[in-house]
Amino acid sequence: MALPVIFESPVIRWGWGIPFLFLLWWLTRSLQQDSGEAAEPDWIGKRLWFPLERLDRVSLGICAAIGVLFWIGRNSINPYPPDSIYHLLVARQIYDTGAVPMWCDWQFYPLGRPHLYPPLFHLLLAGMAWVLGGDFLAGFRLTESLALPFIFFSTWYLARWLFDARRAFVALLIVGMDYSLVFTAAMGTPSVLATSLMSLMIVFFLSGRWHAATALCVVMLYTHMGIPPIALGTLGVFSLLHRRYLPGFLAMATISLIAFLPWYARLYVFGDWFTHPLEEGVYGAIAPDWLPVYKFTWLQFVSFSMVAIVARGFRGLRWREKRNGILLIAIVACLPMLVSYGGRFYTHSLHFWAILAAGVFTRFLHAPVRPRRVLAFGALALTPTVGIVGTGTPIPPGVYPAPSAWLLAPVVASGALDAINEAQPPGYVTWREAEAIAEYIDDVTEPGQPMYFRGDRDFALVVEWLADRPIDTGAWEETQPNEQARALIDWAAERDPRGCYVSRAKFAIPADTVIRDFDGLYVGVRNGKGPDKDAKADKKKIKQELKRERQAEKDPDGSRDP
Repeated sequence: MALPVIFESPVIRWGWGIPFLFLLWWLTRSLQQDSGEAAEPDWIGKRLWFPLERLDRVSLGICAAIGVLFWIGRNSINPYPPDSIYHLLVARQIYDTGAVPMWCDWQFYPLGRPHLYPPLFHLLLAGMAWVLGGDFLAGFRLTESLALPFIFFSTWYLARWLFDARRAFVALLIVGMDYSLVFTAAMGTPSVLATSLMSLMIVFFLSGRWHAATALCVVMLYTHMGIPPIALGTLGVFSLLHRRYLPGFLAMATISLIAFLPWYARLYVFGDWFTHPLEEGVYGAIAPDWLPVYKFTWLQFVSFSMVAIVARGFRGLRWREKRNGILLIAIVACLPMLVSYGGRFYTHSLHFWAILAAGVFTRFLHAPVRPRRVLAFGALALTPTVGIVGTGTPIPPGVYPAPSAWLLAPVVASGALDAINEAQPPGYVTWREAEAIAEYIDDVTEPGQPMYFRGDRDFALVVEWLADRPIDTGAWEETQPNEQARALIDWAAERDPRGCYVSRAKFAIPADTVIRDFDGLYVGVRNGKGPDKDAKADKKKIKQELKRERQAEKDPDGSRDP
């Protein structure tokens, strides 16, 4: 990706962040935890809800507004590969077959692989599509419109239940500034759903409602494999320190793990399929000495603003309070992610950091809270930030400026996200390019005929989704075929008598195919069937009808008609 000239030099790209960090450190020099914050009450039996204060209404209004803005701009949101596309593909299999698949035969064709991802999120997407008449994109967009408000609400609720309205309001503003969590949530991922549920699970458990906490734990286990161990580890350590909670924790953990046994049996049987993509060289060869560095920095975005605020948040922190203790335990429980998949640590522990850090600002919100001060906090949340970008992104690692992530929702509502999607950096394929290639493949090959890709895994997923055909690659690489199976897949691809091949490199496509150039993307078809003009005309007519329907939804009174 082309960078501004000033960031082309690695020395400047890294070096300019040092004085900026010192500036932030100086600007936050007077911040410390609010010494006047009310002491925590006894949690056992504490009510789950509370009388709403003015700041509570503001916070809930912000959560609702984000959902409304995403819903307004939903038609500009397309599934983002690989995460969103992968989950939609699984959901489509469930919708088509009426069952959770045991074997993934739509990727790594023709051998496939075991399907090991927990099914609850995919069942949710399939259910949304069923409610909306089989429209998966509409179901995905509805899910995505709810995902970000839900993580915001769960963060606010945990902070509000543990502390007060002031702490919850500031925690909400802080968590919404950061791209690592906001973008992951905006993609509609199971990990963020599980992270949101973890906040609610903590509240249910601490209030003594371990039955409800158990139900949430089971839901989390069937949603994502990484977050439930963090939740159980957090509550387990907390229960050992506060023995009053230990019987409830043991009962919750036992019942939850028994309920998870059916899926665990599947994971156990196919356990040798799990690998680490960086260790397997999926993203290129990495020297063994550098492998820990890449794991630590993979997909990292660490905000300097957050670092400064969190560091100041340890000044005056009441270490002996249980509410601070459980937040710190949760952060420590996330540490294994830091050494295996660095970006995951920051993304899924961010809301705990935000609640801790919010304490340095609550003294500015003592009653009576004037609207002018609330607006000042809102303006502060919209200020740009600077952060460290790690490995695994389209841009080189370094320190870069970034706008506040709170601006994402207005961008989505304006429809500008579609323009951003079409301005992808080099090496990335836009949605429209993928649509053109999928339509061509549909015209010149038989239904269900597999496609073979040379590189561009994410592009392959988008075309697979649009063309509804199996491919010889796939996500996720944590469960990819081994080297011998991969060799068999490649052998079969080269010898398919009706092979369809896609690549950026023309020389990578077999010479005995008919090749078409799509502006540097090449499609080669061996023994194709030729375009079906009638079918093509029908598809064009259907697309025109859908376009008119979308226009009618946007302009129901016809006021824009000439």
